[in-house]
Amino acid sequence: MFNAKETITSTAWVLWFATCIAGLIGWILNIVKIFQIPMSLGDWGAFEIARVIGVFLAPLGAVLGWL
Repeated sequence: MFNAKETITSTAWVLWFATCIAGLIGWILNIVKIFQIPMSLGDWGAFEIARVIGVFLAPLGAVLGWL
């Protein structure tokens, strides 16, 4: 039978895994959204530049992918 500590640990692992999957999906969505920007490169603003930086800084890209 499981004790309380094992249940908390397994719950933490499930939440960590779900967060990693959501982050990976967000990062991929960020890359897709970069290629869907309808403006020329010279017309890009700070948000589009932040998306490009988010390709190399995965946590930023994961958040921007969901926006």
